[in-house]
Amino acid sequence: MDEQKKSDVIIKITGIIMIGIIMIVAILQSHLFPTQSSMEFVGQGRATIKPDIALLNLGIATFQAKTPEQALDQTTEKTNKIISILQEFGIPEKDRQITLYSFNISYKDLDKSYLEDCGDSEKASTKICKDKKLEKTPKISGYNGFQRITIKVRGIDKDFAKINRLIKLVAEQGVYDVGAAELISSDTEKAKQEARTKSIIDAKNRATEMSRELGIKLEKISGIYERVLMSPFQGYNGGGNENPTITFPNENNQISVFSFQPADPTEIIVETSVTYYIK
Repeated sequence: MDEQKKSDVIIKITGIIMIGIIMIVAILQSHLFPTQSSMEFVGQGRATIKPDIALLNLGIATFQAKTPEQALDQTTEKTNKIISILQEFGIPEKDRQITLYSFNISYKDLDKSYLEDCGDSEKASTKICKDKKLEKTPKISGYNGFQRITIKVRGIDKDFAKINRLIKLVAEQGVYDVGAAELISSDTEKAKQEARTKSIIDAKNRATEMSRELGIKLEKISGIYERVLMSPFQGYNGGGNENPTITFPNENNQISVFSFQPADPTEIIVETSVTYYIK
């Protein structure tokens, strides 16, 4: 019984000590790490940029070659020719790269294949044609090779028409497709920094004005958050008579119409959120 009482006393003392330690830690924490109120101020900065680089994808193809080797060799030959033209035009090696290399097989429709080989009544009655009619395996009509060269055309801010001159030149030498150009600016990072500086100054000015009006004292900065907004360049692909229209014959000799027009400048907007401790 005495042992039980002694054990109970020890447990109670231990509990009291633990509670005391927790209270001491809480008191120290409140003094060493006091909770401070904070306030957030958002500033905005803007900078205008114009595109000076166009990214183009030039599609090169060979359709309906008799053998796989011919499809690949002919496509590579065309690609090498286009690369030579790009070099003469002033597109350096660092600004051009082969980004696609593919191959596929074309098949004749089963009905067309049957009519070609077994169209008249005499042939149709032969065992070969009867067996062919039952076959479900399409007949190979040719082999196709594809390559794509991705290039950067620089200096379009000074001479935008050079895009159309280049496309017209390569289209005449075997390029069968050009996707929509992606226009970019080499000054994007510089413009971001300009907008960022403006947004920080704006946020600091807002903090100074509001703290004075509210009668609060700003202390050290507790956090900074940034958001960058940028609209894509508009107006680079469409109609108009200022630049030549370029046509591309495809596998079926269909014609697609293509023309680039100068793009409008766009804005980079940087929003900076600055949080201050206040008193």
